[in-house]
Amino acid sequence: MLVSSGLFTLYGQNRMIVGRSFGYGAILALIAGITPAAAATATALLNDYNLIVFGDVTSQSDVDGKAYIGGNLTGGSFDNHNVAAGPGINALTVGNNVSGSVTVNGPGVAIGGNLATSNYNGNGGGNAYIGGSWTGSANFNLNGSGNVYLGGTKTGTGNVNGGSLFQNQSSSSFLANVPTTATTSSIQTTLTNYSSFLGGLTANSTFSLNSGTATFNASPNAQGLAIFDITNAQSFFTSVNQITFNLNGATEIIVDVTGAGSGTLTIAANFLGGQAQTLAQDTLWNFTDATSLKIDNQFGGDILANSAAVTLNQNEEGTLVAESLVQDGEVHYDGANNNLPLAPTPVPATLPLFGGGLGLLGYLTRRRKQRSAI
Repeated sequence: MLVSSGLFTLYGQNRMIVGRSFGYGAILALIAGITPAAAATATALLNDYNLIVFGDVTSQSDVDGKAYIGGNLTGGSFDNHNVAAGPGINALTVGNNVSGSVTVNGPGVAIGGNLATSNYNGNGGGNAYIGGSWTGSANFNLNGSGNVYLGGTKTGTGNVNGGSLFQNQSSSSFLANVPTTATTSSIQTTLTNYSSFLGGLTANSTFSLNSGTATFNASPNAQGLAIFDITNAQSFFTSVNQITFNLNGATEIIVDVTGAGSGTLTIAANFLGGQAQTLAQDTLWNFTDATSLKIDNQFGGDILANSAAVTLNQNEEGTLVAESLVQDGEVHYDGANNNLPLAPTPVPATLPLFGGGLGLLGYLTRRRKQRSAI
């Protein structure tokens, strides 16, 4: 976290989000754990996970990085690139049951319900915690780096290779590793608050429409942040078939999108010049009021669509957050920004922020006194 004259800058593992200016009052708000605290925790979530879905996921495709799914999971391949994340972040976390054909290539799995897969391959090692029973077909290749722990019993088929199977677990240490509805609710609240926080930022940049091409012209502030507002989402994305950005020195882009209405918001525009990939790492699209979102072309940038049932028909370049997901396109990890320090990862982050906030407040107080003495 960096504080400079009138600037609130939140750091995450992969990108930087720069908020509004603040003084001592906002530092006290930070200590109290309200909006800025939620924003800091949200940044960590967006960096640690490549996919966050609060409800159910049905997948016939891949996710490069780590995934958190609050509901049921049917099918899919996860953590294909074994993307680095904060401590304690599993390759796959599922709040309820897992079924279909599922592959996990990174370490660590946590499932709140039953493992009822027709074919499960866990190839990344690490511990697997399953709150219910193993009723389907599964193979865990742990390579000596973990074990499988069940709250119930194994009645299905398959093997645990390079580790051990423990059944009928109920210890507090076991339960602490099993996701619950409270875990999902906390993450959802944090990211919803963060979406509101971003939506409240004042736009400093504009776009123009010409023959179906939307040109986003950035006018970044001194910290490199460009903020755009799309207030008529349905008519905008219906009329746009190409998107391009003129960065003009911007290093971070936020696009706040409203006006989705009650119908499905379909996005089929093509990002020109390969910008779907080249700008994905430092771009976030904030769909604050969308309830149904369909992606029909390669999309560039993080998608924050907390209330939306998302249908992903083409590749998403960046982190995807949704209420539910039907996935046919891949979700790609957008790469690390190695110039940024890691943000705190705990959820909630109230206690660490309390101590850090007090230290920060004391530091600024000392700086003011030193300046007064000069």
